[in-house]
Amino acid sequence: MAFVTLSFGYFVKSVKRETTMSVMFDPQAAIYPFPPKPTPLNDDEKQFYREKIKRLLKERNAVMVAHYYTDPEIQQLAEETGGCISDSLEMARFGAKHAASTLLVAGVRFMGETAKILSPEKTILMPTLAAECSLDLGCPIDEFSAFCDAHP
Repeated sequence: MAFVTLSFGYFVKSVKRETTMSVMFDPQAAIYPFPPKPTPLNDDEKQFYREKIKRLLKERNAVMVAHYYTDPEIQQLAEETGGCISDSLEMARFGAKHAASTLLVAGVRFMGETAKILSPEKTILMPTLAAECSLDLGCPIDEFSAFCDAHP
């Protein structure tokens, strides 16, 4: 059986202290500490939430933009409510041109940040700020700033 060592870059609370976690795991087994998948919604529950989201978007003068990689149900909801499905830059451009005062961004954190840069007067909402992009994380600001300084 092959084992791989993973060092996680976050802290796990123990009873006595916080400690960096390094685990051994079987790559064929489920990877801990990811939570279990949530129980899927039934059709009635899906319809309830679809209608609730549509109502709230309308009441709050909001529009939804969804990235290409989001679930098809989210994409469909964005289109049905006057939003769009696109890449990250086009999502921000669409939001800037749209009359809505609030933009609901279904994507990773930097997409919401880009939308805010292009629409500073608008309220930008995201389902979670914990959604990260490996490309974004792989470009530390200090290294990027040094690159820009070296290549004006």
